[in-house]
Amino acid sequence: MRIIKIGHNKTISTGVLVLMTALLSFFIPTRGTVTGLSSANLLLLCCIGGTIIYHKKPKGIPAFYWIYLLIMMVCMLYHFSDRYPIIHLIEITQIIGLVYLAVTVIRNEKDFASILDYIIVLFGIYAAFGILESLLQFNIFDTISGTQVVYEYVNGLRFGLARSRGACGTSINNGMMLVMALCLTAYKIINAKKKTKKYSFIYILILINCFCTLSRAIWLEVCISQLLILMILRPAKQFKIIVKILGFALCAIVLCLIIQPQILLNISNIIGSMFDSIIGTITGDHSSEVGDEGDRLLLWGWVWNSVQPSVTWGMGYANNFAYLTPDGYIKKSIEVMWLYRLYQTGFVGLIGYIFLQISCLVYFGIKWIANKRQNAFDFNCMMFILCVAYFITQFSCAGSEDLRFFYFLLGLAFSYNKIKYVEA
Repeated sequence: MRIIKIGHNKTISTGVLVLMTALLSFFIPTRGTVTGLSSANLLLLCCIGGTIIYHKKPKGIPAFYWIYLLIMMVCMLYHFSDRYPIIHLIEITQIIGLVYLAVTVIRNEKDFASILDYIIVLFGIYAAFGILESLLQFNIFDTISGTQVVYEYVNGLRFGLARSRGACGTSINNGMMLVMALCLTAYKIINAKKKTKKYSFIYILILINCFCTLSRAIWLEVCISQLLILMILRPAKQFKIIVKILGFALCAIVLCLIIQPQILLNISNIIGSMFDSIIGTITGDHSSEVGDEGDRLLLWGWVWNSVQPSVTWGMGYANNFAYLTPDGYIKKSIEVMWLYRLYQTGFVGLIGYIFLQISCLVYFGIKWIANKRQNAFDFNCMMFILCVAYFITQFSCAGSEDLRFFYFLLGLAFSYNKIKYVEA
C-alpha cells in the first residue's frame, strides 16, 4: 500500500486518505451539491476507488451485518422498479461501503486514532457552524450548495431560535448524527493518554449544537447517552465531571443574560413545552400535538391501516405516505423509524432492521463485558451506549443522514475489534 508523506514526520496511506475523503460526504448537503458533486456520488466514487485499491475480501465484519445487507437487497429487488437502479446501488453502498473501507483501510491503532481524530475535528467545525445557524439563521451549507433553508415546519423557528439542521434534511436527523459525534468525543476525552483541552472544547461545541436542534427527542438522546457514560466512570471522575457541568451551565446562564435575556425565557418555554408533551402522553391528553407534527401515538394505527394492502413487503419506496385523519388533517410524514421501515418494506424490511439493531446491542454488549477488565470504557462500551440511545430515539424520528453515519461507526467499531482482539 502506497504511503504518502504529509508532514515532517507524518505519513498517511492512500487507503486512509480515501476513507477520509469519503467521510466528507456527511458534510455535503443531501439537498444539493458542491461543485456539482453530491454526497451520494462522492461516497460511491470513494468506495469504488477503495475497492479497486484493495480488491480483497474484508475481514472483521460480523455475520449479522451480511445478513442485514442480504435482507435489504431482497427488499430492493422486490421494489426494484420503484426507482432508478443507481439509487439502489447508492443505498447498498451506504450500507456496506464505509464498513468495507473501514475494516480494510484501518489496519492498526495508528490508523484508527487518525480516523477518530479526523472525524471529531470535522464535527467540531461542523458544530460551530450549526450554532451560528441557530443564532443568525444563516446556513453555510446552503451557501456552498446553492440551496436555501425555509425556517418553517420541521426546520422552523422555535421560541425565537432557528432549528439547526446543518447539512441534513431535517434538524432532528442533524441532531441524531451530532449525538453520535458527541459520544465519539466523550470516548476520546476519557481515553486520551495526554490530557488536552481541544477535545473538551469540541465536546462543548457539539453539545451546544445538539441543543440548537431544538428537538425534545435529541435532548432526551443526549441525556440518555451521556448519563450512561457517566455511570460507567469511577465515582471520583463522576464528581469532577458533574462539577464541570454545573460550572459550565452557570457560565452559560450568565452569558445568555448579558447577550440576550430573551434566550433564557425561550429555553424555559421549550422545557415547559417538553414536560407538557410528556404529561399529555401519560394522561392521554394529546391536545398539544397540533399541525404537521400530528400525534405520534396515533401514527402507529395510521401507518398500520395504510400498509394493509401489502403488509409483508410494504408499499415500496415510491409510494408516499398520506393518511386522512378523522379530524380532516392529512398526515404526510412518518416520524418513527420502525413504522417508516414497515411502510416502505413491510415485515420483511422491518424484521431485518430490528435484527440489525438488536444484533448490534448483543455484539457490543458481549465484546464490552468480555474485555471490561482491560478497559472499563473501551470503544465497544461507547458503541453499546450509543446503540441503546439510538434505538430509543428512533421511536420519535425516522433515520436518514444519521443512519449513514451509524453504518460508518459500525465499520469503525468492527475495525477496532479486529485490531484489538483478533489480530493482537
